[in-house]
Amino acid sequence: MTLHQLKRILQLDGLLRDPQRRNTHESLAAALDRDNAVDPRIIRKDLGFLKKDCGAPIIYNSRRGHHYSDPDWQLNQILITEGDLLALVVTDRLLETYADSPYIRQLRSGLRRLSERLDSKVAIEARELRNDYFLFQSKADLNLDLAVVSQLERACRDGYSAEITYHTANRDAVSDRVVDPYGMLVQYNALQLLAFCHQRQKVITFRVDRILQLQVLEQPFQVQPGFSLRKYMATAFRWEVGDTARRVVVEFDRATAPFVRGRQWHSTQDLTDLPGGGLLLSMEVSGLRDVTQWVLSYGKGAIAREPPELVRAIAREVEIMQRQYETETFER
Repeated sequence: MTLHQLKRILQLDGLLRDPQRRNTHESLAAALDRDNAVDPRIIRKDLGFLKKDCGAPIIYNSRRGHHYSDPDWQLNQILITEGDLLALVVTDRLLETYADSPYIRQLRSGLRRLSERLDSKVAIEARELRNDYFLFQSKADLNLDLAVVSQLERACRDGYSAEITYHTANRDAVSDRVVDPYGMLVQYNALQLLAFCHQRQKVITFRVDRILQLQVLEQPFQVQPGFSLRKYMATAFRWEVGDTARRVVVEFDRATAPFVRGRQWHSTQDLTDLPGGGLLLSMEVSGLRDVTQWVLSYGKGAIAREPPELVRAIAREVEIMQRQYETETFER
C-alpha cells in the first residue's frame, strides 16, 4: 500500500461513518480531493480493500449508499510496506527540522492521527528507527510572525488585497505597498508570497519573513486572467522570476561535475558530458541574480557561457571581489 492510498483509506473511513452522507463512488471520489477528483474506479478498489483486507462491514442501500453496517467498527490495523514505514519515519524527522514552521501543528496533528491507525508494534518500530538513523539539518532559521502568516492565508483564501510594510534586503529599504496575494510556497527553507504589487503593476515574490506589518483590506481582487502559480514559477531559478526566459549555459570542470550531475536544478535543465570529464548544463530561466550567486558558489570549478549578460555579471563580481581582497575594504 502506498501512502497516497493510505491517506485515501483513512479519509474514506471518516466519510463512511457520516450518517448525513449518501456515498456513491462518484461522491466519495469528489469528496477526497476537490481540486483533482479521484477516479471513481479507484474508490471501488479502495472499498474492496477495506472489506476484504481490513474486514470493514461495508454495505450499500439506496438511501445512504456505501456505509458501515456497524458504526462502532474500528479500523485498527493497516498493512504498510517497509518503504511506506520509511517515508513516515523521514516525515517525522523532517518535522523536527522545520520546528519553527507556521504549519508545524497541522503537520504533527496529521502524522499523529495516522500513527493512531497503525498497529502499535509498527508505531514503536517507527519511533526507534527515527531516533537511530535519520538526521536532517535546516538552514538558518527564519523569524516568522505567525500572525502575518495567518492573515496572508486568509487574504489568499478569501481573495482580499492587503497593505504590507516590506523590507527589501538588496536595497536595505522599507516601503509600504498594496498587494493582491495569489498564493504562498515554501522554497529553500523560506516561505514566499506570490502577489500582484499595485506599486510595480506586476506579480512579484515577497519573502514572508521580511513583511514587517500586514493589514488585510476589505477590498476583493480578481486574479489576472490566465495566471497560474505553477506556470509563473516554471521559469524561476530558486525563487527569482524575471520578465523573459532565456537560455543559461554553465560549464563545470571535471572536479566539480560530480557535485552537479545527478541533481535536478531546474525542470528545463539538460546535462551534457564533455570530453575529459567536464559537464555542460543548460536551462531556460527568467531571473539571473540567483543564477549568478549559484555559479559563483562553485568558484573556479564553473564558467558561465550564456547569456552574455550573465557572463558579464559574474566577471564584474569576480573583479570587485579581487579588489576587495587586495584593499581589504568593501566597495560601495
